[in-house]
Amino acid sequence: MPRKHIFSFPPLIILTLLLSAISRAAFPQSPDEELWTGAGIRYDINNKFRFDLEQECRWKDHIGAFKFTFTEMGLQWRISRIFSIRGKYRYLFVPNDHDAGKFYLDGNINLSKKKFPLSLGYRLRYERGNEFVVSKTENWLRNQIEMNWNMSRIADPYIGWENFRRLDGINEARANRYSFGIDWKLSKIISLTSFYIFEDEFNVKHPQDRHILGIRLTYRFRDKGNVSQGQ
Repeated sequence: MPRKHIFSFPPLIILTLLLSAISRAAFPQSPDEELWTGAGIRYDINNKFRFDLEQECRWKDHIGAFKFTFTEMGLQWRISRIFSIRGKYRYLFVPNDHDAGKFYLDGNINLSKKKFPLSLGYRLRYERGNEFVVSKTENWLRNQIEMNWNMSRIADPYIGWENFRRLDGINEARANRYSFGIDWKLSKIISLTSFYIFEDEFNVKHPQDRHILGIRLTYRFRDKGNVSQGQ
């Protein structure tokens, strides 16, 4: 297979730097830089159900201070070729603060066509967060749109946008996230995702923008007796 796709990476890197520069110019408040690193497993139980387990660590204050780590598990039900739902729970271990738990319920739509390199995904997410000890609860509605490019057997870039809307009687948008990343296929069972996120916070007393760099390793395995090769 031709390897000329390797030379398409510089424009993608330039796009990332351009997004960062635009965000700094458009939103003058002091931004923060964060680093997210994670690893997880994906188990395809059969053609309909999938189990995920992930551990992630996050750093803040210009990547100089540990923010928190979390353990997350979820179950996805693939209802049809384009529609699936997923529920997951995340437990956050927060240093020098109260631990917290978050429950997510997702509705996913994936639009793709055979032999066409681009696909479009939409996710509607309900999030309920609970800070332990003080019993503080927050409810959010999140809309995400993502476009993926099946560029090669090795790397697939994607871009995305997500909006955060606070519920709890407030019903107000509070943040947008703009993302760019690359999914790397290291082997048939191991994949790596590298990404950049710009988060624009607003409608709060002290809004802060965030520039986030991240990397996530995923190990995938399946029950060969229950999962068809065509999935």
